[in-house]
Amino acid sequence: AGGLLDKEGGHRELLVGKDDELLATETKTVPRSDVAEVCIQ
Repeated sequence: AGGLLDKEGGHRELLVGKDDELLATETKTVPRSDVAEVCIQ
């Protein structure tokens, strides 16, 4: 499963991909605060 986490952000490297290439990675979750930070930058 994947999705958003209610955890503190800023501790992991965020990756960007296309054509579902990131589906092969182990981690499929991201903290909500990291998503918010990317959106305001």
